[in-house]
Amino acid sequence: MKKRESSTGKTGNYLAIISVLLMLTGAAKAYAVEVAFGLLRQPVETTTAVPEYLAEPENNGESGAELAVSDANGTGKFLGQKYSIHTETSDDPAAINAAAKAWYDTGMRFFLADLDTPLLQGLRKALPDDALIFNVGNQDDALRTTVCLPNTLHTALSYGMRADASASGFVSAG
Repeated sequence: MKKRESSTGKTGNYLAIISVLLMLTGAAKAYAVEVAFGLLRQPVETTTAVPEYLAEPENNGESGAELAVSDANGTGKFLGQKYSIHTETSDDPAAINAAAKAWYDTGMRFFLADLDTPLLQGLRKALPDDALIFNVGNQDDALRTTVCLPNTLHTALSYGMRADASASGFVSAG
């Protein structure tokens, strides 16, 4: 029985050959990139009023960020991409700012911040303007109204956004 090759099989073969040639000539390395992220967070507050199975884990957010970096490195290695994450967990504003400044001095420009409003404001003041901060945990409405921080992107929903979504859901369900 004769095996029939489809046109998509030929295209796949051509793409594979071209990819190998590009890697051998070094053209694929022209786009090599290394990106470092800093994760700055406050320790998780624990209380005895909450059962242990409902308590927030100590590494909440941190393990997810590490998993994302590991996953990105798994696929990025074929494209010459390398990602890394550095973590600082502290209640001390001086420790948070010192870690961020040290990382900035090594070339890091992307910072994930899970900090309360005063610490987030202090971090923004401590870093130069070309550093980009992602607010990943603070839901304070003031950050989106009266306390607008430059070069700070908010990925966490604010309390107002959550209330609007809840109200919208109740209205549409009724």
